[in-house]
Amino acid sequence: MKELPADSMVITTGMTGGHFFPALSFAESYSASHPDCEIHFILPRENKRFDLSRISQKIRFHQIPVDPFPRAFSLKALTFLIHYARSLNMSRKFLISANPKVLVSFGSYGSFPGVLSAWFLGIPVILHEQNRIAGWANRLASFLAKATAVSFPDTAGILLKHKVRCVGYPLRKEILETAARKSAAEKKRGVSTILVLGGSQGAQVINQAVLAIFDKLSVEEKQKLAVIHITGEAQFSEVLERYRANGMKHQTFAFSDEMHCWYEQADVVISRSGAGTVFELIEFNLPSILIPYPFAHSHQLRNAKYLEEKRKAVVLEQRELTADKLQKVLFEMIHHLGEKLEMTRTAQNSNQNFIQLVDQLI
Repeated sequence: MKELPADSMVITTGMTGGHFFPALSFAESYSASHPDCEIHFILPRENKRFDLSRISQKIRFHQIPVDPFPRAFSLKALTFLIHYARSLNMSRKFLISANPKVLVSFGSYGSFPGVLSAWFLGIPVILHEQNRIAGWANRLASFLAKATAVSFPDTAGILLKHKVRCVGYPLRKEILETAARKSAAEKKRGVSTILVLGGSQGAQVINQAVLAIFDKLSVEEKQKLAVIHITGEAQFSEVLERYRANGMKHQTFAFSDEMHCWYEQADVVISRSGAGTVFELIEFNLPSILIPYPFAHSHQLRNAKYLEEKRKAVVLEQRELTADKLQKVLFEMIHHLGEKLEMTRTAQNSNQNFIQLVDQLI
């Protein structure tokens, strides 16, 4: 008797960490609970940033090039339309060959050709929106989807409210396990460790502000601090040289996909406020200074305000950021490190919630 093919699922997402990592977390969890399901990722370009070698062979990655939408009408827009038609055709052919039971999209411009092709083919589409304000791709795709899962309970921007389900933000297994271990361990105070993040792309304004603080500290002040700094590739060499010159104890990286290691060591975080960072900070019970990315419809500001409203973070908008203001908030936060933050871990069941929703709808 001929063996029936395994079930399959297609996941489409963008290339930034804020889109890719929750998609990967969900894929790994779904694969663990549905071992007969083969999972395919559609990515808009080759993934050189993230180490895929440790990922289960049941999760396969495919590239279908997608151009970003042009900002203004021009002759380039005509070229874009030709390329976009090609992306749609490639997505349609891939979905026919993969024959998935569902397509799950985590947003970004690179996801939309897959969503549109799945809808035309009658394949159920389910979305996940990570941010507190939905991105344009998910806003459009929500009209084609059976449901839109959201991370925040008050996500704005999805018009079809009856399709919205709050499931939380899917965090990876190593984040959950390390957070639980850190929560159980007793912190022995001595050197205070500051974790500096700019998102997967890095953030020049954050890099320069924190370096301006560290450059002017006394030798005695520097001895009480250590820093873990994810700089982004563009400024890595410059930041590394500045640390070598100012004598700070530091671990400096252009990029890291092992954030659980750095959260475990950290006492305070200075960061952008992508949705993943917000839920990781909650999970690790970490006080933070959040400097939201000021563009992209200010969705990071809304994310950051979620923690500030719960008295779990201080938000400094980029337009008001100075080294002196950042230093004042940072040192006050370090001074109060011994105080227990009343934070509730929220992500433990997020993957399972989303898995159950997908299973119910297909």
